[in-house]
Amino acid sequence: MISKLNKLVCTLIVLNFIAANQAAAQSATHPDSQVITSVSFNMQTLVELAPGSDNWPVTWADDGHQYTSWGDGGGFGGTNTDGRVSMGVGRVEGPKDNYRVKNINGGKNPESGNAKWPDIAGRGGKCLGIISIDLSAHGGQAGTLYLYRNGTLNGNSAYRQTELYKSTDHGATWTYTGVRWVESEFSSSGFFSPSFLQFGQDYDGARDDYVYSYAANVHNNEWNIQRPGQITLMRVLKTQMEEKSSYQYFAGLDGNNQPTWTSNVNSRRPVFVDAANGVMRTSVSYNEPLRRYLLITQQVDRWREDDYYMGIYDAPEPWGPWTTVFFGNPRDDIRPSLNSGEKTVFWNFSNKWLSADGKNFVLVYTGPGPDNWGTVEGEFTVAVVVDPPSGLTATALSESRIDLHWADNSDNEDGFAIERREETGPVGPPAVTLIDYAGANTPPSVEAAGSANSFRSGALVVNDRSDTWTAVPAALANHARLLTARDDRMNSPVSGMYTVEVSGPGTIYLPLDPRYGGGKLSWMDASWTDSGMTCSSSALSGWKIWKKAITGPGQMVLGVDEAQHDGVAYVFGGSDGSPWTEIATVAADQTSHEDEGLTASTTYSYRVRAFRGGISSAWSQVASATTFDEPGPDGGTDGGADEDPDGEPVEDGGTDGNDAADQAADDDLGPDEDVASDDDENSDGGDINGNGCGCRSEDPQAPSAGFAFLLLAALIFSNMRRGWRMR
Repeated sequence: MISKLNKLVCTLIVLNFIAANQAAAQSATHPDSQVITSVSFNMQTLVELAPGSDNWPVTWADDGHQYTSWGDGGGFGGTNTDGRVSMGVGRVEGPKDNYRVKNINGGKNPESGNAKWPDIAGRGGKCLGIISIDLSAHGGQAGTLYLYRNGTLNGNSAYRQTELYKSTDHGATWTYTGVRWVESEFSSSGFFSPSFLQFGQDYDGARDDYVYSYAANVHNNEWNIQRPGQITLMRVLKTQMEEKSSYQYFAGLDGNNQPTWTSNVNSRRPVFVDAANGVMRTSVSYNEPLRRYLLITQQVDRWREDDYYMGIYDAPEPWGPWTTVFFGNPRDDIRPSLNSGEKTVFWNFSNKWLSADGKNFVLVYTGPGPDNWGTVEGEFTVAVVVDPPSGLTATALSESRIDLHWADNSDNEDGFAIERREETGPVGPPAVTLIDYAGANTPPSVEAAGSANSFRSGALVVNDRSDTWTAVPAALANHARLLTARDDRMNSPVSGMYTVEVSGPGTIYLPLDPRYGGGKLSWMDASWTDSGMTCSSSALSGWKIWKKAITGPGQMVLGVDEAQHDGVAYVFGGSDGSPWTEIATVAADQTSHEDEGLTASTTYSYRVRAFRGGISSAWSQVASATTFDEPGPDGGTDGGADEDPDGEPVEDGGTDGNDAADQAADDDLGPDEDVASDDDENSDGGDINGNGCGCRSEDPQAPSAGFAFLLLAALIFSNMRRGWRMR
């Protein structure tokens, strides 16, 4: 019989064992991030909408809006019972501190009129992954939306199946793509509730042509944290998203720490593992300024009474290695509480609302109390700051080589990353010429690209005030031209019309006073769309910015009601060209690089930034150069006769556009005369023409083999000298 003392000892041992395991489960298992050292949330910025609805993944589309999905509620304007659906789709318009929301499909008063989608015939499900992709260059269209529909009901029905749906009208209607994963195709653990890796607007800034998705693996049948915590990574070319056989699954790293992929879903390997704390619903986004992939997942437990947790992790690549940014209880470890309800659900970062330096963010999530839409602003503390290089120059050396030089402004970089793109249109912004100004106030001025008012500095001056853009696309930061107008605030309304002429294709951006409520002025036509950018002004809060494509040279008439504006700015961006591609990384303190293997007669643009660990500086300014033409048959660049310095054609096989090499060839051969050999069969008494006159023939015979050899050697030597000069 066990004594009371022994019972007490046993009880204490069991309690200590449970406490020890619980403590272990509440500690991060991944090392701390050396890049993002802390994260904070400003709960005073909290916005709560749509009570009763949860989940809320977001993506940034071509029209400047964000699109989202919710579950179990009426969505925006609805409640837990009013308009309730298993799943719906909504739209979010505007800046982070003044946005508007609307149901599109499903829920309370949706724009599409379909209040039950996808609940038709009892088909429900949930969505944790939605993405907008520009497919216009591949036979599709910009703003194509895809979403994953998980399960058919609530809870662990998500373990049973995942289907991919598509919309080409910004969420109004959806079609099933035929891509589907079902429980029976997995030999061991399946995955559930996949989410898309989010890049920039309409998938701009993606690392390559693949679309990446993450999904937690299934290990038990309970709708809660899954242990051991494993996350699957899969990818597919964006042009093949509707082909199930084209999907690839992460299969681990090779000996060089490079990812390997398999088409067999049962041969996949987890890309993230936390056996102690487990994982559940997960989101991943790329913070481009910090060059970090950010993963957020539910951990420890889903329910408050069992100590729910959230983990935020970062990595330099989509496949890791992952380090810990934050691991804690969103109720107790964040004050005021990020989550105060009975459960924790889902969090994701909005890339549209990310600051230009990547440090300030907006978290979209379910909470903080009962199920609802929530947004809160926050800030990352970053370990190091790396100063960007400057003074980048690009000089063509030949038809296949361009030389780059830059100034190193940092003393702590590990190296420099160099990116290149091929320009398919005009380099830089088109020229802008003011034709006419029909207004009583000071006319606008045309600023040169790179001036003090340029986007390149991240700010602009309107009416002698400093206004800061909260979102500046890389294309604008590199190619910008401003048109600024002063407004003297006359008492009577004056309509100012600006007529400008542009030299080529590009984009025009127009900030509007928020007192218009974000609407368009009457003179604006339907081709203007929301750019997704805002401008924070010292006089106004959050200008709304519209954009319009310029398809070619011509004139445009721009107008503004000056009685309602303190000023106005127009920005013309040049052709974006092809996507940027990293071509090289070089060592610290190196300030030059030679790019080789290029195509002749092609314009290339370059940019360089410094990096230290996972932190990168801002990009340098863009520099462009055009490779030489291909050499012609005569060694020149046009395949025809060379020209001497005064532009006259030369027929002697010169190679470099002047007579220097031609003279060198002649000098090597001695006097520019033919000399007959004594045994020349065409000779007659020493006369090379066989006519005894000793003069040149008007129709010379073929040269001897020795003379041909000398001529060939001279040409080779001439080309070698040309190559030396080019180097």
